[in-house]
Amino acid sequence: MSIKPVVFAVTIAVFAFPAVGAEQTPSYPKISGSVAFELENNANYNSDDATNEFNSLSTKIEPAIGIRFTPQFSVNTTLTFEPVQDPAFPGEDRFFDNQGLILSVLTANYDTDRFSLYGGKFGPYFGTAWDISPGLFGADLAKGYELGKSIGLGGSVTTQKTRFGTHALSVDTFFLDSTRLSETAFTRAVRTRERDGGPGNTGDLGSVLVGLNGQNLGGLKGLNYHLSYLSLGNETAAASDESRIGVGANYQLNLTDKWGLFGLVEYVNIDNADGTNDQDRYYLTGAAQVSYDAWNIALSYTDKETEPSGGTTTNEAQFKVSAGYVFGFGLGLDLGWTTVRNDGIDTDTFGTKLSYTIEF
Repeated sequence: MSIKPVVFAVTIAVFAFPAVGAEQTPSYPKISGSVAFELENNANYNSDDATNEFNSLSTKIEPAIGIRFTPQFSVNTTLTFEPVQDPAFPGEDRFFDNQGLILSVLTANYDTDRFSLYGGKFGPYFGTAWDISPGLFGADLAKGYELGKSIGLGGSVTTQKTRFGTHALSVDTFFLDSTRLSETAFTRAVRTRERDGGPGNTGDLGSVLVGLNGQNLGGLKGLNYHLSYLSLGNETAAASDESRIGVGANYQLNLTDKWGLFGLVEYVNIDNADGTNDQDRYYLTGAAQVSYDAWNIALSYTDKETEPSGGTTTNEAQFKVSAGYVFGFGLGLDLGWTTVRNDGIDTDTFGTKLSYTIEF
């Protein structure tokens, strides 16, 4: 039986609210948030497969709101308006097709300087390349191991800052959202249902993610790392639990007041990928970005290899290059080019993106 998300919010709230009579800050509750806007156009102008040649224009709007009731306790939510369905006819141009609104985050949080607790709907954080790889197309292929929106509980403990850096150990337990919270507005997406099975889709807290993150490793300012282990429960008959290991590091170097350098490398290993017994998958990503004042140039490469048991190994690789500029009033403009080789088929894409964020 699926555990309802309200159970998590109530559980956290019971422990988070201070006792009656405790001193309260008069200025609470506080509301803060942001609205991020993106307008992106990608033109697949050359491919060995003609059905891959098309133009896609889409938008992504993401409002996020947090209500802080005490210095420690808050409730946070994020909505995402973006394409939620694949096109019905491959090879056709797409202009704001299949855009839908989904609830991405709804959590109750209790945070201090040393530890955090949270519960509700969120995206468990496995790996980093899918999130922080620089450039217009930098994270595209790595998004293959981004975890879907899930319901569960989590927490982290952070060490005090030392000459060896700051380190945080986190643990999440969760299941893929198969409740009504996964439904979308405007365009109806295919809803995950517990009976569909598959990795993480158990309807109970059958999946576990353990992560270790560090900043300023060894006292070297700007050097960060990420280690994570994930077990996705799978109750489908004759299927196995999927397990993953992720290892990554990134380095942010400020050469001068205007010049900066960012580098990233990450490796991910997946056993029983997609819940298929003895099917292994590997990702390797390397990326770099040079920035000068409001300008940036980024390069990245991701390789993905799948080895099925007793089958033929398949390979997918993506190389990307992009340049961007942020105007003084906050509008970002990025131009980029990428080439993808998927099982011997090459596809070239030119893209542009406008981005702007309002904070309040």
